[in-house]
Amino acid sequence: MIASSLIDMYSKTGDIYDASSVFKKSSSRDIVTWSAIIAGHVSCEDGYLALNLFEEMQRDGVKPDKVTCLLLLKACSMIGALGQGRLIYEQIIMSGLESDMECNSGIVAMYAKCGCLDEAHRILNKLPNPSVVTWGAILAAHASLSNDDDESLHSLLEAMSRKGTKPDHVIFLNILAACSHSGSLEEGRGFFESMRETYLMKPDTKHYNCLIDLLGRSGRLLDAQDLLHSIPKTPDIVGWLSLLSGCKTYYNTNIGLECYNAVVACDQHDASSYVLMSNLCSHEETNGTLEENM
Repeated sequence: MIASSLIDMYSKTGDIYDASSVFKKSSSRDIVTWSAIIAGHVSCEDGYLALNLFEEMQRDGVKPDKVTCLLLLKACSMIGALGQGRLIYEQIIMSGLESDMECNSGIVAMYAKCGCLDEAHRILNKLPNPSVVTWGAILAAHASLSNDDDESLHSLLEAMSRKGTKPDHVIFLNILAACSHSGSLEEGRGFFESMRETYLMKPDTKHYNCLIDLLGRSGRLLDAQDLLHSIPKTPDIVGWLSLLSGCKTYYNTNIGLECYNAVVACDQHDASSYVLMSNLCSHEETNGTLEENM
């Protein structure tokens, strides 16, 4: 009990080295101790070591409980370990937890984040009341697919509402972030508007930042600049840095300089903004002329 408490304490402060040291010195490793060290690695986003620990736990003859299974599903989701995820699913069935709502939600999220959407939907359709986290995982997975369309996402949002779960700010943040990473410009714009017009939700700064990042990545620098200026609250450093990164990619010094000055005005000495602006100015000096904004 003392060992697991120490492991938990060290892990929560980000000291996974000392947490691991306590674990290795522990003479009696029960399921609570194993879960604590696995949780520590999951919180540090080290899915590989978390799964390695699970294999070691099995060799020691310790059976996973619900808490351990949920942690391991998260680890599989982090690194796309579909094969390991299927094994964890088997452990859940063997432990009699197949009907547990939290476990099923974790399984749906794992399959979705590993790109196995058919399996994710199969389990989702069996759940009477999927949680908003479960819906968020499968919506984000669809949004991240470059060959997917926004109709399937809208259909999922409608199915979500029919089952009694309203999309929240986190759902739309996940969708917009996934659209940004996949470069799905029109889809991202559509969902941003849908959030405001259809679901009557006010986007916060994080939602604006996602769309600004997407516009910047797509070369729509003027649109991103206009959106930054339209944020109801004062834009934060994340939005300015996202646009500055787009300016560096598409060589727009004028907008880039505004972004850099805005970061400085935020009174935050961010090294990345200096590097981005330096690279942008170096390109202008090398080429002698400034390329037009896209």
